[in-house]
Amino acid sequence: MNLDPELYGTKIIPFVNVKTFLQETLPQLEFSRDYEEEVVLDAGCGTGGTTFHLVLPLFPQLENLYAIDALPNMIHNAEICNSHPMIEYSVADIEKWPTVKKWECQITKLVSIYCLQWLKDAKKGFRNIYRLLKPGGKAAICFPTQSIFYEAMKEMENNSKWRSYYKEVGEYISDAHLNKRNDSYYEQMVKEIGFEIVYLNEVSANDAFSSDEAYKNFFSSICVVLPHVPVNKKEEFKNELFEEMIKLGGRANDGLPIHKSTVIHLDTGDYLPDSHVNKRNASYYEQMIKEVGFEILHLKEESTADVFSSEEVYKNLYSSICVVLSHIPVNKREEFKNELFEEMIKLGGSSSDGLPVHRSIAIELVIRKNEQ
Repeated sequence: MNLDPELYGTKIIPFVNVKTFLQETLPQLEFSRDYEEEVVLDAGCGTGGTTFHLVLPLFPQLENLYAIDALPNMIHNAEICNSHPMIEYSVADIEKWPTVKKWECQITKLVSIYCLQWLKDAKKGFRNIYRLLKPGGKAAICFPTQSIFYEAMKEMENNSKWRSYYKEVGEYISDAHLNKRNDSYYEQMVKEIGFEIVYLNEVSANDAFSSDEAYKNFFSSICVVLPHVPVNKKEEFKNELFEEMIKLGGRANDGLPIHKSTVIHLDTGDYLPDSHVNKRNASYYEQMIKEVGFEILHLKEESTADVFSSEEVYKNLYSSICVVLSHIPVNKREEFKNELFEEMIKLGGSSSDGLPVHRSIAIELVIRKNEQ
């Protein structure tokens, strides 16, 4: 993929819903108040305008802000036009683990704006985000699932004048748009990975652009077909794409062009431990602690069935360690606690005398640091 950073521009991404998410929604969710010194990663930073103007101000207690993009030309422009002592730009792809592995378990907050729709495998991207976050870390993600841009691109492909250029790019419509993915699809995906969903909202967005030129340039910049169109036909292609999008999106009362889309706004944390999500067993920890340099004196993996003294004690203990509970409105917490208790009873059952049983797999470990 070879997009045009000059057409893309170096200012804030031109969508009102993005500004609302970053400047209003995230502060209301107290997104940046968990750590005294934040280590932040902006995945898919483009030319850095949104990173510099909207992401950076979110974090008054900032240690580092890493900003990555898969396209070297985007990073080049970001370093020139949106440099800042606290921002470190680099070429990396959130979908490709080897390129981001160096930040594993180091990131306190991850932000990704209008990036994940580009991924061929969104689940792989979300898994990598999970691996990058420290325990308790959060991710704020905003991306379109449906867009008139893709519909306009399809109309252009139906025109014999442009069809041959499409053959060179392969699949150009995002999986989310093609398969009509909605918020429930992503909700299930991120929960399976192990995230806690702090906030999830599917928004029908009508974003008015500042001018026809800004509208045309932005969507031309992210059109993967345009680089394959001959130079002497590029302007004609851009104009026809613009006209198709105007047909689909229309104009505001003041005549400005409108982009219509469906957008996911997502704020996540992690509530399932790595050991549960990835089904770690004794041999995994044995290898890990040996690599660290410990001598193992005792290691035992045991299936446990612990009987609690009462339902109240059982419910209170697991409610006390449930990281989701604090995000439940006060008037619904008791209902949440009761339903969590009922789910655990379904899974663990009760003893012969009717007391609740908690079932788990536990590791017993005694280790010694070698003398050297």
